[in-house]
Amino acid sequence: MTAILLAAAVATVPAAPDMLPADSLYQMARAAEADTMYLSADTLYRRAYEAFADEGDQSMADSCRSAAYRMQRIALEHPFTRGEADSLLRESCPWLSAGERDRYFETGQMDRLHFQGEYRYFGECVQNLLYRNLDLMHEYARRNDIGAPFVDGLSDIIHRPEGSGFPIRPWQPLIRPAEFLVEGSLTLSAEELPERGTLRIWLPVPLQSTAQADPRVLSVSPQRYVRYPATVHEDLGTLYMEVPLDSLEGDLEVSVKTVHTHYQRSCRVDPELVGEYDTTAPEYLRYTAQGTNIVYTPEMRRLAEEVVGDEDNPYLQARLIYDYVVENIPYSNMPHMTLLALGIPESVFCHEHGYGDCGTQSMYFSALCRSLGIPARACGGRQLVPGIQGAHFWAEFMVAGYGWVPADVTVAETADWSPFLSGEEARAFKDYFFGNLDPYRMVIQKDVNLPLSPDPGEQVAMETAIQFPAVVCSESPRDLSLSAAMGWEVRVTPMGR
Repeated sequence: MTAILLAAAVATVPAAPDMLPADSLYQMARAAEADTMYLSADTLYRRAYEAFADEGDQSMADSCRSAAYRMQRIALEHPFTRGEADSLLRESCPWLSAGERDRYFETGQMDRLHFQGEYRYFGECVQNLLYRNLDLMHEYARRNDIGAPFVDGLSDIIHRPEGSGFPIRPWQPLIRPAEFLVEGSLTLSAEELPERGTLRIWLPVPLQSTAQADPRVLSVSPQRYVRYPATVHEDLGTLYMEVPLDSLEGDLEVSVKTVHTHYQRSCRVDPELVGEYDTTAPEYLRYTAQGTNIVYTPEMRRLAEEVVGDEDNPYLQARLIYDYVVENIPYSNMPHMTLLALGIPESVFCHEHGYGDCGTQSMYFSALCRSLGIPARACGGRQLVPGIQGAHFWAEFMVAGYGWVPADVTVAETADWSPFLSGEEARAFKDYFFGNLDPYRMVIQKDVNLPLSPDPGEQVAMETAIQFPAVVCSESPRDLSLSAAMGWEVRVTPMGR
C-alpha cells in the first residue's frame, strides 16, 4: 500500500528541474499542504529533504522528512475512492439497496477527507457506519451470528444470574489477580533500513499501577542494543534501545518478553464522604490542565455544566458525564495519525463530530471532567479479555479521599452492539464499568501524550498511544515509525491456566 501511494504521489507533481533550490521546493511543499494537496506535498517535501541534505542543512532536511511522513500518514488512513468504499459497504451489508448506500454517502456518514482535489474515504469507514447505526449493526450481527463478545468474555467476572443483571460482589478494592506473559516482536527488513545511522526504539512494557503489580521484563533481544532499563515504576512503561545500523547484517528482529499481574478493581465511593480537592496540589493541577489531546473548550465546559445540572458532588458529576458519553458518543475507529498530522486535539474532534474510539472517548470524558475541575486522565495499554485482545484506553478520575476511580466508557458501550441482550442486561453491564474494572488489562501509560525519554526529536506515528513501539532514524527517508507500529506483533499467555 505504501509503495502504491508513493508512486501516485510522484505522478501528481510535475518534474522539477534539478537546479531548483531546496528552499523553493520547501515553500512549494508548504503551499501544497495548505491547499490540502497532501500527496503533492509529500513528493515536494521529499525532494526538499534530498536537496537540503545535499546542501548540508540537516535541520531543514529533518523537518522536510518529518513533514513528508505526516502527508503519507494522512493518505494511508484514507485509501479509498467512493467507488471502492461503496463496494466494501455492499459486501458488508448486501441487504442495502444502491439508493440506501448512496444516502449514507450523501449525508456524510461514510468517513472521508477532502484532499488532492477529491474525497478519499477512511480505511474503517464501513465499520464506523455500523458502529454509529445500531440498526445496521444489529442486522449485521444477526446475519453473521455475532453475539456480545465483551459481555460473553467477561461472564466469569460479572456474573449473570438466572434472571438478568450483573450483580457486583461484596466490596473489595482489588480482587481476582490475573497474571499474564506478554511477548512482543518486531521485524524490520534490511530493505527498509538505511546502511548507516542509528535506529532508536522505545518498546512498550507494563508498569506498576494501582491495580497492576510486579511488572517485570523477563528478556529482551538483542540485549546488546538496550541503552536504558525498563521504566516500570514511572508513568510510561518503555524500554529504550539504540541499533547502530552500520554493524547490522540482514533483517532487524527485536523482541521483549514481560510478565505482570493485574487485579479486578472495585471502587465503592460513598458520595457523602467525598472530600474537597486540594486545588494547589501538583497532581490536581496536572490533571485539570489543558493537555495536547485532552483539551476542553468553552463549548465543552457549557455542555458539561448542562450534563451535571445542579449536582455539585464531583463523584456524582463524573457519573453523569460517564452516562452521557456512553449513551451519546458512539464508538468509531479514528484516523489518529491524520488528527496528529493536522494538529486537531482528539477531545475537540470528538465534541465536534460526536464519536470516537476508546482513546478518543476516554479523552473526551476526561476533558469534560477537567472542565469542571475534576482531575481525570486516559490510561492506555492492552485489553486482554479472552478472545478479544488489542490496544485499549480507559479513563480514571480522582475522588478526594478515595484516589483514582476507573471508568471504561468504551467497554460499557459494547453492550449496545448486540441485539441479543435485554435492556436491563445492557444497563447493568454499563453500570459495572463506572468504578469497576476487569483484571484483563496491561497498563503501559497512565495518561496520553506522556513524553518519551530520551526525546525522539520528532513526531512518531502513534505519539498518543505507546501500545506500539516508537521508532525514529534521522538517516532514513522511510517512515520507520509507521512500519514499526504496523509490524508490532503481540502474543498473550494467561499464567496459571
